[in-house]
Amino acid sequence: MKRKILAALVSLLFLPAVSMAADVSDGRPYSGVLKEEARKESSFIFDDGFGRLVEFAGTSSEGAEILTIRQGRQVVWQERYHVNGSHFSVVKGEGMGEIYFLIELGEKKFRAFIDRDDHWQVREILEDIRPRY
Repeated sequence: MKRKILAALVSLLFLPAVSMAADVSDGRPYSGVLKEEARKESSFIFDDGFGRLVEFAGTSSEGAEILTIRQGRQVVWQERYHVNGSHFSVVKGEGMGEIYFLIELGEKKFRAFIDRDDHWQVREILEDIRPRY
């Protein structure tokens, strides 16, 4: 009986962190900027539009940032980037019948989506360098 009570109390300690990181209902953006030395891993959880949870994680490791996408605890996409800064944010969007995620990792920006074959595609959004008149 004491073990059950102790287990319940310990689980309550982790509940606020999980509920703050999860966004499975309305696609509102969650983003944050943390000091580089303070952040080891930050993650955001969304519904992928097909009723599955997807986790986007940014991890600081050896002077680089690792961007990881997980579904059902399995890594479905991962890449390592050298970036300036420690900004990490994910925003869910929808347009023209497609659900996509805009990701910022340091100064880099990405667009992630699920293709017709149910595979994750992640494309870097390159800034337009043409002069504007």
